Amino acid sequence: MLLPDVNVLVNAFRRDSTDHALCRRWLNAVVTGDPSYGISSQVLSEAIRVVTHPKVFVRPSSLAESIQFCDLAREPSQCVLIEPGSQLWSIFTRSCPEAGTNGNLAVESGCDWIALDRDYARFPGLGWRIPS
Repeated sequence: MLLPDVNVLVNAFRRDSTDHALCRRWLNAVVTGDPSYGISSQVLSEAIRVVTHPKVFVRPSSLAESIQFCDLAREPSQCVLIEPGSQLWSIFTRSCPEAGTNGNLAVESGCDWIALDRDYARFPGLGWRIPS
């Protein structure tokens, strides 16, 4: 199952982002496709925080439009909500010294993390790829 990172959702949402076309095409294919995909409330809330922040964007998105975007990503029947479970903290604390702190939700849930950041390759136990 695929689980998008914050940067993929931000780029899919913001038309002024460098990777908008790539991420929007990927997200549309996933949301309208048949296979199940994961969405995390944690990731959605972070995406909303980023796109509405005036220090991140000269013209930040409105809260209403960013929530609507996230709701559309959550609505399809093939969408599986991925939430932190009982193992997340131990995965997080074990992985911090090794490679950083992101992607732990994907490791715990057995999902492939979809991200634009190639540094995820150094994360032990994380299946990840760039949207395509």
